[in-house]
Amino acid sequence: QQQQQQQLQLQQHQQGGPLAEFVCSVDSPSKVSGASSIPGVEESYWVFPITTTATNHPNGPVTQNQTWRRFRDCVSLSELLMALLPGYFLPMRPHRNAVATRRGSARFLEDRRAGLERYLNRLAFHPVASKCEALNIFLTSQGDLRSNPSWIKLQSSRYPRRGLLDSTARFFKQLMGREVTAPFPSDISQSARASGDVFRLLREQMAQLQGLHKSTPASPSELALRDAGAQLEDVRVLLAALSSRADVLVERASGKADATAALGRALQACASHDDAFSKSLQFVEASTAGGLLRASQLRSLASDLTAKHLTALHDHLASLPAAQGAMACRERALLTVVTLEVALARRAGALDAARSQDPTSQRARMLQADVEGHEAALDVGRQEYDKLAERNASEMVSWGRQLRADFMAMAKEFAMVQMSSAEKEHVLWTETHAALMQEHQQHQQQLQQQQQQEQQQQAGWLRST
Repeated sequence: QQQQQQQLQLQQHQQGGPLAEFVCSVDSPSKVSGASSIPGVEESYWVFPITTTATNHPNGPVTQNQTWRRFRDCVSLSELLMALLPGYFLPMRPHRNAVATRRGSARFLEDRRAGLERYLNRLAFHPVASKCEALNIFLTSQGDLRSNPSWIKLQSSRYPRRGLLDSTARFFKQLMGREVTAPFPSDISQSARASGDVFRLLREQMAQLQGLHKSTPASPSELALRDAGAQLEDVRVLLAALSSRADVLVERASGKADATAALGRALQACASHDDAFSKSLQFVEASTAGGLLRASQLRSLASDLTAKHLTALHDHLASLPAAQGAMACRERALLTVVTLEVALARRAGALDAARSQDPTSQRARMLQADVEGHEAALDVGRQEYDKLAERNASEMVSWGRQLRADFMAMAKEFAMVQMSSAEKEHVLWTETHAALMQEHQQHQQQLQQQQQQEQQQQAGWLRST
């Protein structure tokens, strides 16, 4: 399995993609018991052994590390990466399903294991996420992730938001003119909701309702990114339809395999009766029923392999909301910049009017401080927008290259499965047909011998008569 993953890395690297420095394999989970969030109460949960094989070169030294993680830890990793790496197209983790988790069926646990393995390996292929400290801690640290000091530090630093009381007090001071309305430059990298700045949140929501960021003339790069965002939505609709058709294909192929097996078992049951009719169907039981059962196994295997190779289609469809979310981060940053530009122009006009009346008044000093605050926040906002726009542009190129590579590999594997299944089934039915023809010839010879014996008996009876 590790050799196959390294071969996949080399193929993607040859097609222009990055070469991952490690691969992850997730084994079957084990059920353990531990303390829950309620003191004095224990809970049982599943933990997955994750083995990380790191190598800087396919032929270089290989190091391995194994740790155990709950699915809840994977959820925390996904949320933390999205907070630490805004603007990047990060892969989507498997969906949560509390009811199925409690039941713990073998099929569900296998699907979750495979989903976790694909998710971690897609992170390993990402040029930025693979080097993130959060992923390194997740894969290398031992013990409970929630009690790891480095993990706790990352969790607390992703959203250094203020408390509700401080945000409310600052909002009322801004309304009464006792504090500047400009947001803190350190909060610009966060969304207005995450920063806890009520005044900024209301101002940006009003600008969004007015369509201010859409009506403002945009740069050519921004227009190109907007077109790319529209293409993402078009691709999402197409992939949704394709995914639905793929599910129907797999379902019908599986149903065909089940129907073939049912027909073979029915023929076996028919031939097992000890009567004259069933004895005449012994050759059917020997050849046709056996061929049907073997054909059903081939079709079932082909159906399972088809579903496996079409997984890339479902993965890309599931990752599109994250890609659209990354594009939305840039749009929110642009909204912040446009809102600050409008607010700065208004504050500058109010400052000129106040200076014309009394340059040394308290209002003029407050407006001056507010203008300076808006200028500082606007500089940070433009830097943040440029950073997110650059990330979106590079991620669109990488995403398109990865989509083409995955679809090419998926199509090749799908065609290979269909070709191999058809060839093996052709050989199977050729052999079955040859066996049927041989048994038919033997049956015809037996009939001829019986007819000759009957004719000889009849001739002897006539002579004796």
